[in-house]
Amino acid sequence: MHGYGACKETFNYQLNYFAQFFKVYAPDLPGFKSPLKSPLSLADYAKIVDGFILETGEKNFSVIAHSFGVRILLKLMPYNFDKIVITGGAGLKTRKSPAYYFKKWGYRSIKATFGENSAKKFSQKFNKNGIDNMPKNNKISFIKIVNEPLDDKLSKVLSPTLIIYGNKDKETPLYLAKKFNRGIKDSALIILRGGHFVFIDDYMSFNVIVKEFLL
Repeated sequence: MHGYGACKETFNYQLNYFAQFFKVYAPDLPGFKSPLKSPLSLADYAKIVDGFILETGEKNFSVIAHSFGVRILLKLMPYNFDKIVITGGAGLKTRKSPAYYFKKWGYRSIKATFGENSAKKFSQKFNKNGIDNMPKNNKISFIKIVNEPLDDKLSKVLSPTLIIYGNKDKETPLYLAKKFNRGIKDSALIILRGGHFVFIDDYMSFNVIVKEFLL
């Protein structure tokens, strides 16, 4: 599950690699390739993902979730995933304002998916208008979502969980990785060289580690 403002193509390095070993599904979450037609809550996104999983007909399902995708993952808990991979996870109480993280997540997501020029245009618009620059329904959704802390969901994650963070992640810093690790009973934390998109920054290490975990 991809991050906020991103799309499934953000995981291209993973989609191509893991397709060699597993049956891979990659949903595009609504509201990012085009504006939302109506506001969605985190519960709505969780329902969409649950429906997507059910439609696949698969009985055994593992998940890789990044950033906003981790919020959805936590909202689904308790859920019977075989295994879980969390990278750059959002959803826990932080030391920064929602606006700060929207700017950072948005810039990084757009840069990773569409390139630096598109990311710069986003940053310029954000610096001028902030969250108010978002389409109306997206803005309503964003405010609802980021103001719903999910720390209490950690104890409900019962699947074996691998947490992979970049050592230079400024959007979801390492103190959050450690909170995930402490809160999820059956979890391990690995830190790689990279930022919030460590699965792109060091995709070779990320892919090999995750493959060994999932097999």
